[in-house]
Amino acid sequence: MTHPERAARLWRAVAVATLGLLSVGGAAEETIPESTGPDITGVVPRTPRTRRATRLRLVRVFRRGWSLILVALLDQAPLPLGCFLPEPWPAEPVRYAEEGVEAVMELPQAA
Repeated sequence: MTHPERAARLWRAVAVATLGLLSVGGAAEETIPESTGPDITGVVPRTPRTRRATRLRLVRVFRRGWSLILVALLDQAPLPLGCFLPEPWPAEPVRYAEEGVEAVMELPQAA
């Protein structure tokens, strides 16, 4: 694009649309019960690995939001609204014992 003002408006529209999709998808994810996912404790390897997510997702939040909005538009229903609810910050660092050596996941310092 040769016009920076047009590019700025386009990126702003993309950012607002992405924010809306993530908010709708995140609100929909909160309504899914924990028992919906399959039990994978027998498949998980014995050596723990550092995970950033608190739980695994079968469908990504962005795609879930896109699907819900698309279904609402096709059914001519009101568009779903979402809100952002932060997950609680862990009180203690997560510790994993690995072959007698204890590894500690370092938490980032807040600014």
